[in-house]
Amino acid sequence: MSVEEAAGAVAVVAGGGIFATMLGALGGGFLSDRLRRRRVFVLAGGCAFAAGATVMAFAAGLPLNVAGAVLGNLGLGLFAAVDQALMLDVLPERETDAGRFTGIYGFSTSMAQGPAPLVAPLFLAVGASRGEKNYTLLYLTAAALTLLSGVVVATRIKSVR
Repeated sequence: MSVEEAAGAVAVVAGGGIFATMLGALGGGFLSDRLRRRRVFVLAGGCAFAAGATVMAFAAGLPLNVAGAVLGNLGLGLFAAVDQALMLDVLPERETDAGRFTGIYGFSTSMAQGPAPLVAPLFLAVGASRGEKNYTLLYLTAAALTLLSGVVVATRIKSVR
């Protein structure tokens, strides 16, 4: 693929990703509020992201990569919006210490995401030869960890439906 073709592909993936993330966040947030359910939507978001990452892990061409990215972004929007609502639902001492606990939540989210750029090259290097990188392993690891986080949230938080 030429540089011009790659630039066009990146633009398509980015545009589709933005639309899918907004659709997941707005649609999932609306349905979650309407049905008064949080955990199932967090799990669905994790599953959608994991499915998208898995599609991308095995995609042989651009159309499947775009489909996987769109599906993953849909799940990301769904997960993020409903996870925020879930956090607000379980916030302890809401009337007096909401800011402190929201700050702790934000810090914990950043701490979980922080090591990813440092660890990703290790996954890319596993089994790689002649300058190729193991993106399949990286995407499958991302899928597994995201799915695991959705399962943990959906099964461990009992005070919210």
